[in-house]
Amino acid sequence: INLLYQDMLRKRQELDRLRARGQHKYEYDSDEETEGGTWEHKLRQQEMEATRLWANELTEKSRGRHHIGDFLPPDELERFLEKYQTITSFILPRASSRTENQGLGVERPAEVSGDDDEFDAYRKRMMLAYRFRPNPLVSLNINHSLR
Repeated sequence: INLLYQDMLRKRQELDRLRARGQHKYEYDSDEETEGGTWEHKLRQQEMEATRLWANELTEKSRGRHHIGDFLPPDELERFLEKYQTITSFILPRASSRTENQGLGVERPAEVSGDDDEFDAYRKRMMLAYRFRPNPLVSLNINHSLR
C-alpha cells in the first residue's frame, strides 16, 4: 500500500509542477503540426465527413419511403394478411400455448395469433417489414471509406 501511495504522491507532485509552469500533462509537443487541428481532430473530421456522406446516401435511398411498412414486399404482406384473416375468422379462447414448464421463448412474438386485435396485427406486420428493410452496412462499409 505504501508503494501505491508513493506512486500517487509522485504523480500529484508532477502535475503540481506542470501546473506551476502553466502547462498541462497532455499538452502537444511544439513541433507537432497543429494547423487545422491535431491529428486526432483531423481524423475525427474525416470520420464525421464519412458519416455525413453515409447519412446523405441513406436519405437519398429512402426518398419516397415514409414508413417501415413500405419495405414489406407485396407477396409477404398478402401472406401475412391471409394468415391473419384465417386465424381471426375463428374465435379462439384467449389462452397461452405454453405449458407450465416452458419458458417465455416458446412463443414467437411476431407470429399472428387468434387473440390479436388490429393494433397487435399492425405491430406484427411492422416487425415483419423490419426484416425486409435495406441494410446500409451490407452495401457500404463505413470503415473502408475512412481509409
